[in-house]
Amino acid sequence: MEIGYIDRKMSDEVRDVYSRLYNILCIHTKLNILSMSALQSMGYNGFKRWHRCRVRDFMELKLKLRCEMYDKFRIKPSFNDVEVNYDPTSMEEHLKSWDKALLDGIQELGNISKEFYQIAGISCEIAKCAMHKMMKDYEKVGRYHKRFTESDWLTLDMHIIDDSLHCKYKAKEEEHGYKY
Repeated sequence: MEIGYIDRKMSDEVRDVYSRLYNILCIHTKLNILSMSALQSMGYNGFKRWHRCRVRDFMELKLKLRCEMYDKFRIKPSFNDVEVNYDPTSMEEHLKSWDKALLDGIQELGNISKEFYQIAGISCEIAKCAMHKMMKDYEKVGRYHKRFTESDWLTLDMHIIDDSLHCKYKAKEEEHGYKY
């Protein structure tokens, strides 16, 4: 096979894998957007900032994926966006749903990474990056869920964590030039 040449079968397989990857990135972008609104309405501005930072992370990965598809494989991307409904009414409901969404996403990203390597012979860095971000969030969500369950979902305890997240992610946003 010549450098820069990709056969039709490989092109279709790559397109399929990238389409599934893009779908996961879209789902998690929208889940983070919807989580921002839900948590802000519950009074948790630190958790809102956490999700806002993740929106930016996943938007950046979506843009990288579009560029990579053409740059590496000369395939013009044509992705469809997804519809997601998510409206938790409590922090407990949010963390349980978020935990499941993250685990499902991590598992699918693992499958995508494996398939991509089998097809292209190289690792899919975008899938690895998304999986890394989601694994960190999965660990945090598990810790928060355990802590809040042990404190019987005491609002004061949730707001202590929220205040800490607010300071942390406000500093991160300002570091990147985002001012709110």
